[in-house]
Amino acid sequence: MGDLPTATWEAGLRDLNDKQIARGIYNVINSGDEWPPSLPKFKAHCKNCEGWESRKEYVPMLTKEMTDDERKDFVKNIKQLREVLNNS
Repeated sequence: MGDLPTATWEAGLRDLNDKQIARGIYNVINSGDEWPPSLPKFKAHCKNCEGWESRKEYVPMLTKEMTDDERKDFVKNIKQLREVLNNS
């Protein structure tokens, strides 16, 4: 409980990224649990609510608009795919 982390905490948090540690601090503060938490409790707070989306740094947006020709090709390809799937 000093200003520097102990070797145990350093080793225990090594597999967590900054985003997870920030989530852990936020979750502990808002949980009403004792402060400071034990290492296992803190790690549980860090990984709380983790799904595949939370492991991504960001979700990229599609920024390119389709041209009319690309849209027509896309629709044509989808129709062909549906025909293949419906006939199998």
